[in-house]
Amino acid sequence: MRSSARTSSFHSRQVAIFAAIAVVLFIIFSLVIKTVKIVLASTFDGQHQYILQAIEQDKSVLISFTPDTKSMTIVTLSGNNAGQSAEKTIGVPVDAQIEVPSQDPKDIPNHLPFFGSIGSSFTQFDSIRLSLFAKTVNADNITTKYISLPQDVSSIDTTLTSLFTDQALYKEGKTVAIINAGGVSGGGNQIARMLGHIGCNVISVTTADSDSDVSKLLYTGAPSYSLSRFQRIFHIVGQKVDSQQIADITVIIGKDKIGDFTQ
Repeated sequence: MRSSARTSSFHSRQVAIFAAIAVVLFIIFSLVIKTVKIVLASTFDGQHQYILQAIEQDKSVLISFTPDTKSMTIVTLSGNNAGQSAEKTIGVPVDAQIEVPSQDPKDIPNHLPFFGSIGSSFTQFDSIRLSLFAKTVNADNITTKYISLPQDVSSIDTTLTSLFTDQALYKEGKTVAIINAGGVSGGGNQIARMLGHIGCNVISVTTADSDSDVSKLLYTGAPSYSLSRFQRIFHIVGQKVDSQQIADITVIIGKDKIGDFTQ
């Protein structure tokens, strides 16, 4: 009887140990899968420009992290519609948006992991990497600027181009054509202006013969950094075309995207 009881108790302990190990392994496996998903969803590659818009109620701060030049640009926007998307207000494409409490704009890069993102394009992995990068930037390589809205387009374009030019994209020099198929008058020019602020070589802006419900991103040749940047900006997967095009990259803006970039 005693031997049977001891054997039963031993088996029970074995079962409990195996169950505990299984639970621990399941938790570790789940954490690994979650971590892999977060890393794969990351939009900051650690090498090229990344523009983040930190929104604080009725104002916002644009932060350009530029690993290839080991620098940062911090632009504070105030005034009319300053808390809205920078693509619409001043024509600067952003990779992600976050919400921040009131604080010194210079402190935002160091506290990114503590802020909530707007949408799903900014992961915790992105926030940690950007924050770590910010700590390596020398104070002499940080440019700060304050812009009060509204401002005349002609008076602000040169300033924005000097602040936000993506050097890798500019040096690549891919030609870009914009086709407005979104049904918004002047929408193609607004998008061309936005792309010009980050150094794009826009050579053509036209209006489609008819509107399109769906936007497209067409390219010729091999995939490039410029293509990947455009895919992030427009949230469109590029389509390679073999036929001769007027430009290396053609952006056809349809009704599904035009509202993201025009007022």
